[in-house]
Amino acid sequence: MSRYALQRVVGILPRLLFISILLFLLIHLPAGGPADIYAADPSASAESIERIR
Repeated sequence: MSRYALQRVVGILPRLLFISILLFLLIHLPAGGPADIYAADPSASAESIERIR
């Protein structure tokens, strides 16, 4: 039973790595990155935008 659990954990690691890389790229690929997207919000203050950068 522990061998099966270990196989499942080891098998999910590549998927987690792929999903992490995919999400990172989806967040950082748009023009300018996350700070510029946040800056498009009219209620965003200059201090909070600088904190994100």
